[in-house]
Amino acid sequence: VKKKIIVRETQANALKTRKEWTWLRLSMLLADKVIFLSESYNEEVKKRLGKRYKAKKISIIPNGIELNTYQPIIKAITNEIVIGMLSRIVIIKDHASLLQAFAILKQQQLAVNLKLKIAGDGENRQTLEELTKQLNIENDVEFTGTLNQEELLTFIQSLDIYIHASLGETMSTAIMQAMACKKTIIASDVAGINNMIVQNVSGLLVPVKDPGSLAAAIQQLIKDRELASTLAVNAYQFAVDNYSNTTMFNSYKQLFYS
Repeated sequence: VKKKIIVRETQANALKTRKEWTWLRLSMLLADKVIFLSESYNEEVKKRLGKRYKAKKISIIPNGIELNTYQPIIKAITNEIVIGMLSRIVIIKDHASLLQAFAILKQQQLAVNLKLKIAGDGENRQTLEELTKQLNIENDVEFTGTLNQEELLTFIQSLDIYIHASLGETMSTAIMQAMACKKTIIASDVAGINNMIVQNVSGLLVPVKDPGSLAAAIQQLIKDRELASTLAVNAYQFAVDNYSNTTMFNSYKQLFYS
């Protein structure tokens, strides 16, 4: 029985090493199908590989999440604003800019009590914890560590604003989950994110490694609750329309059995 070779490519193109590009070229040559997560990612690869790109082998199948699990809840309005980020704590994420932005906001003595939660773990955690002390914000920043599925849902639902500061993505599951929970989102304006979020429609996009712009975006949403609510509603609808795990499953099923 002939077996299919199917390769699912998820590393952000902007962060690929030379070795990873070589493996992708080999996949184009040897695999029966190569799966990408978005059309924009596909176009980037097509441009990079040129004649080595094999259009007939490509399938675009976005990730999906359990929309029956990741759902909005009604969060009580209080004087405390909780912002947070969920990801591996590694150098390709821009946690440092998030902490610096948070420090800027704490210095401004806003009318609300601002808290920051960082979920996840990784090689860069100790460095970030030291940075919170240098910035004098350690009492208002919580590192939750790795969360299980139930804790992860509770974490996202506890937030008022979800931040995803990153140097590059392919397709962020954390952003999808935040959208499905109807959270207001601020994220880095990089490939793999700016094809998920429409500026001023389903979230706010800010430059990478720019704490000032990130702080300004957070402050804007704290002051303009109507805008924050509109962005959250639009993000939620986008998740419902595009990120169902049932749709993803059916796409893979068709690919495997065709």
